[in-house]
Amino acid sequence: MSKVASPETPAPVLDKPAIPPIAAVLLIALIATGILVGIPRPAAVSVQGWRMIAIFISTVFALILRPVPGGAAVLIGVTIAIVGGVLTPAQALAGYGNTTVWL
Repeated sequence: MSKVASPETPAPVLDKPAIPPIAAVLLIALIATGILVGIPRPAAVSVQGWRMIAIFISTVFALILRPVPGGAAVLIGVTIAIVGGVLTPAQALAGYGNTTVWL
């Protein structure tokens, strides 16, 4: 006999955070700070480029650890890039204007 979920059995949660959200946020902040402060910036990389690397890696870790849903993690990363002066709003949002992205 196969087991069928009864109406009383809740469906399993498949998209729960890998670790508690507050721990994930602290870890992501520590990673970004470590990149910006702890690792010397190569001479060939501009300050803005180094900040963009920290934002990108932090966003990837947010997608992996899932303290917030994936879409929110990417939106936070884009917002930080704009507010931090790393990218202009036009640069940050340019990729969303291409219809290929949504295919």
